[in-house]
Amino acid sequence: MPLKIGIVGSERQCLLLLDLLADQDELGVCAALPLPQEPLAAKRFGAHRALVAASWEDFVARGPEAVFSFLPPSDLPPDWPPAGVELVSYHTTHAVSSLLSLLSRQLNQCEEQRVKYLSALNSVTEGIQIMNEAGIIEYINPAFSKITGIHPAERIGTNVFQVSPDGAAARVLMSGKAATGVRNQAVGSCADVISNGAPIFMAGTLRGAVVAFQEVTDIIRLSEELSTTKELVESLSRELGAAKYSFADMIGANRKLLAAINLSKRAAKNDSTVLITGESGTGKEIVANAIHHASPRWNKPFITVNCASIPEALLESELFGHEKGAFTGAHKAKAGKFELANGGTIFLDEIGDLSSNTQAKLLRVLQEKEVERIGSNHRQAVNVKILAATNRNLQSMVAEGLFRQDLYYRLQVINVTLPPLRERKDDIPLLVDHFLRRICQESGRSSLQMAETCLELLLAHSWPGNVRELQNVLTRAVTICDGDALLPGNFRFLSSGAAPETVPGEEPILPLHEMEKAMVVRALRKYGWSTAGKRSAARELGIALGTLYYKIKQYQLGK
Repeated sequence: MPLKIGIVGSERQCLLLLDLLADQDELGVCAALPLPQEPLAAKRFGAHRALVAASWEDFVARGPEAVFSFLPPSDLPPDWPPAGVELVSYHTTHAVSSLLSLLSRQLNQCEEQRVKYLSALNSVTEGIQIMNEAGIIEYINPAFSKITGIHPAERIGTNVFQVSPDGAAARVLMSGKAATGVRNQAVGSCADVISNGAPIFMAGTLRGAVVAFQEVTDIIRLSEELSTTKELVESLSRELGAAKYSFADMIGANRKLLAAINLSKRAAKNDSTVLITGESGTGKEIVANAIHHASPRWNKPFITVNCASIPEALLESELFGHEKGAFTGAHKAKAGKFELANGGTIFLDEIGDLSSNTQAKLLRVLQEKEVERIGSNHRQAVNVKILAATNRNLQSMVAEGLFRQDLYYRLQVINVTLPPLRERKDDIPLLVDHFLRRICQESGRSSLQMAETCLELLLAHSWPGNVRELQNVLTRAVTICDGDALLPGNFRFLSSGAAPETVPGEEPILPLHEMEKAMVVRALRKYGWSTAGKRSAARELGIALGTLYYKIKQYQLGK
């Protein structure tokens, strides 16, 4: 039976922990009490709304066996915790030990979960070390080195029975039971610590131990746990990202599209580098996801980097990582995207926007299969499948000296070219049917029929924004539709693309690039130049955020 968990805290804190524990078999959330209490709070919890308790009494009545509380003890009711309920408070010195006990249960689930919890352990300020059943230390977190002054290279690979024979780890491995409140001093360190350890069992067999400790003279407080939890959730979604799409999401029967899909399926079977080209909105990201999903690396990380959306000054650090103190603001070491993708796939979107300096460093990674963090002399081997995509003509850029020829040939081992929608209009009926069903389902309305004349309008359009534009057009049409069928009037905003007759006094026809620039400027003026504003502007324009950054750069726009 899963352990029944209750959560007490702010609405955001409750939602964060609900999402984090949603897929855990050993932990079953039975109640959540968001504070302060609001009558409509449950509606904002979506799929978790049934777990929202109406009061403290209702919360207790749901029978939690353990309670995660984000509140300081002074804010809890005087009779808390109730009899038989374990209180796991993020504001007590026992918090990490309690969390580690729960984490060790999850480590028994499957080896893939181990990576997720190591990310969690990296974010806490308690010293953590993990060793195998023989006592060989396999992992220490940054807080371990900060407290003890021992570098990871000096400790990882050593045996706890030699470096800390009287510590909690040695006791856990000898007894197979948890050890708490063990005070000792590790060999090679002057730090006096109190340790708590827990065994790690897999299939009933002792496979190791995990130990957390605090410095006696300066017990670490956990008042910033909300921030740490938020960083953990964001880190897990970034670092352990899985493919969102498969080849089943490539809708169409056009000959050119099927040829691209077949080539992509063959490319998924090996580790060859793949260059995906095509206009904006043709589905390059879907193809990249599908290749990873169909590859032998499907259960490994899939890391996406939009090269156009990251400022040049930060891109190198994002790709290759940096050491602590490598530059102003580098307060701690950070793994780059290539390291995070190790064993899996990295997708470099908008690769045509890389600077010549970053191109050279990327070429070295492709050639040597090694990365070197900024500020480090150590090279780390990486095993990744590289997918790249661009809507630009790299051959022309090579001829103009804007893109390295050697990098271009390294990237296009396999070149998958996606046709624009105007060249596969025979797929429009299939795409319309697919998008209408999905849009209606997501908006909670019954399915809509569409008049034949509407389909004629869609077939007559030139679709400069390709499939993404078609999806946005259908979404808008469904939104403004009042009946149970889409009529031509619902597509009044859509131009058929036919050349209109000249009407006296009308505005002159502008070149497409000038009209595009004007629309980009108009959207940015409407929504602003902040990141959120640019995201809204991109959504209104029907383009990706990375494409908007490229357009801003292309047209030399500024505030």
